[in-house]
Amino acid sequence: MSTGLVCILYADLGMPPWDVFHLGLLHYVPITYGQVIQGLGLIAILVSYFLGVKPHIGTFLNMFFIGFFVDVIIFIDIIPYPQHIFWRSLQFLGGLFLFAYGTMGYILLNRGTGPRDSLMVAFSRLTGFRLGIIRTIIEVTVTVVGFALGGPLGVGTVVFALGVGPCMEVCTSLINWHNLLFRRMINIKNLFSPK
Repeated sequence: MSTGLVCILYADLGMPPWDVFHLGLLHYVPITYGQVIQGLGLIAILVSYFLGVKPHIGTFLNMFFIGFFVDVIIFIDIIPYPQHIFWRSLQFLGGLFLFAYGTMGYILLNRGTGPRDSLMVAFSRLTGFRLGIIRTIIEVTVTVVGFALGGPLGVGTVVFALGVGPCMEVCTSLINWHNLLFRRMINIKNLFSPK
């Protein structure tokens, strides 16, 4: 997920809704992009907890490691800054895929939702509104506030918002296929191992 976020950042076509907010906050706080991700993740966990959604180990791991690895990837400077719109678009789409794949990877482990997903569940329980409605309200709110703070809103923000769901579905199929292939490889290996 972290690599995907940095690819999207460097493609410079607009950020996902929460990251419009994260990067908007950077204009006002003397910390790194990854630390903003971690800090807002911690706030989301605390608000969710007080609204009755208990965090799991995956919630804390998500909060810490996504921000940590965003800062590491930016520091070691391994992601290119493409100039041509074709390469920027390709890098953006690759980042979207990596983000979706990482998201489905941790969701399918069933070790807890991420901090922002926990917040969505908490507000849904509080209001009685469906998750999709709450998610949309949260995403629109953080996008508008982030843009007002100076966050990078662009066509990529819209593409991400509309494309991340279908991309996550494709990634779920890929992960399930990888797991099936891995289990078959283990079974074949066990056939030929001495007993």
